[in-house]
Amino acid sequence: MNKKKRSIFKKIGLLLSLVLIFAVTSQSTLAYYVTKSETVVNTFKPIEKIVYNLLLTKTVEHPFGEVYVIPENIGFWYEVDLGETYANRELSITKGVEQKETVLTDENGVFEVWMDPGVSVYVQGIAEGTAVTVTELTDEQNMLSGFAPKDGISSKEVTIAADGGAVDFVNVYTPDSVMAFDLNVWGKKEMDGREWRTGDSFGFLLDVKDKAGNWMNVGEANIEYDAVYGEESKAFYFIESLEEYEFAEAGTYSFRVTEEAGTEVGMEYDDAEKTFQVVVGDADMDGRLEIQDVVAGTGITVTKDAKTGVYNISMKFLNTYTEPVEPSDPGVSPPTGDDSQMPLAALLTIVCAAAVLLASAGRRKLLYR
Repeated sequence: MNKKKRSIFKKIGLLLSLVLIFAVTSQSTLAYYVTKSETVVNTFKPIEKIVYNLLLTKTVEHPFGEVYVIPENIGFWYEVDLGETYANRELSITKGVEQKETVLTDENGVFEVWMDPGVSVYVQGIAEGTAVTVTELTDEQNMLSGFAPKDGISSKEVTIAADGGAVDFVNVYTPDSVMAFDLNVWGKKEMDGREWRTGDSFGFLLDVKDKAGNWMNVGEANIEYDAVYGEESKAFYFIESLEEYEFAEAGTYSFRVTEEAGTEVGMEYDDAEKTFQVVVGDADMDGRLEIQDVVAGTGITVTKDAKTGVYNISMKFLNTYTEPVEPSDPGVSPPTGDDSQMPLAALLTIVCAAAVLLASAGRRKLLYR
């Protein structure tokens, strides 16, 4: 065998060796994965495409922020007019992606559909070129208050194209304000240092913090003690002040009650601020705001009447009286020097005065003899 043939055989042998090594390592690796791992089975489920001719959508704009969740019972009735060609026709509709229904048009080709905010309504069975009119029903028919079509647009038209047609409606929710009828703010006046006197009077202020963070007065209350009424005349109330106060927006309102400083000498007036917060919202979206909670702050006690829903907001103010020291007579000069010498000086003055009187009396006796 010549040198050239031997070289070819060596190369073939080397190639066969490499193939054998690869096969062995591959089998061991495959065996490892088969014995050490579990078989994963994936099932592919295609998303079912909703075929529609008319798409209806509904949006509600409100002042409560993005995190507010519209109650499930809030929805709107719409009238869809397809024309007499679709009289007494049964159509399929899909709400969202799963809720499927059928509707029957009347003799004029009209049907009504309920729409929830944020949930699309798909209508099938409408031919291309059909003119459709969609109208939002009135508040009376919807039985909702506080909602109004944006820009006053309550009816829209669309002609179904080859790829369908869409109508979007927007409503703006503006709830009415709520009065402060359910807030009973009152307090009691206490005093240390002396007994109450008929005619004792004290004044109190009710303030609310505005959007800029400044306190704004919304009410005043006064008491005047009368011995006939006793304890009853020591209480003050902000009933009349709050009868006219209203909460026009949802949010948290901060209140404080303070005592007005008087001028009676010896009276230390209570300068504490009694604070509380009123939480206003509209959880049910019924067209009117409501007082959802009252949070007690410094020096405040809050209770709620389960039957009437009235919040009882009470507090106490304490004044301390100290009897003032009477000033000395301005016409008498205050004594000076060592107080211990005063008795002796006074005694000497008396003795000298007596001696003068005796001497004077003796001279008068000598003269009249």
